[in-house]
Amino acid sequence: LAYLVEYFGEKHKVSAITNVDIKNYKIHLTGLKDRRFKEEERQRSVNGLRNFLRHAKIFFNFCVDMNWLFKNPAIGELDSLKEVDVTRVITEEEIDSILYHCMNTENKCSQETLQARREFSDLVLIALSSGLRRKELVSLEWSWVDGDYIIVPGQIRKNKKPIAMPIHKDLWPILM
Repeated sequence: LAYLVEYFGEKHKVSAITNVDIKNYKIHLTGLKDRRFKEEERQRSVNGLRNFLRHAKIFFNFCVDMNWLFKNPAIGELDSLKEVDVTRVITEEEIDSILYHCMNTENKCSQETLQARREFSDLVLIALSSGLRRKELVSLEWSWVDGDYIIVPGQIRKNKKPIAMPIHKDLWPILM
């Protein structure tokens, strides 16, 4: 609720909040930085935004129950984030960090552990280079490879539609 009070102000009457105010609040939330990360200011995740919006909706429902509001102004406005672009692309620094931690062999460990790390780092490289989802990645079969493409069948995909994903040139040594 702190974000609601911070945005609307302590003096703003709950009964004066309209659907337009809620739309503006939704847009405001997408621009907030996550306070948990002090060194680097990262955008909030979609799930983080949904949590804020869910709490706001619960609060307004409470206000309706207490007869402070006739109708919840958040109905229909907080149910989805489709109108707001919250796309986040992984940065080069994040990719470098992921790869460093996958391939870091400075710690002394058994040959078995080293082999497992190499296999895991190969999976990470394939995921980063192809954009395959986890289920698609672990279900990969050679029969899906067609020239320079991986044809992922619809029954494996989340949306049930087959897709042809180009194979990056750096992946061929890993796939062979």
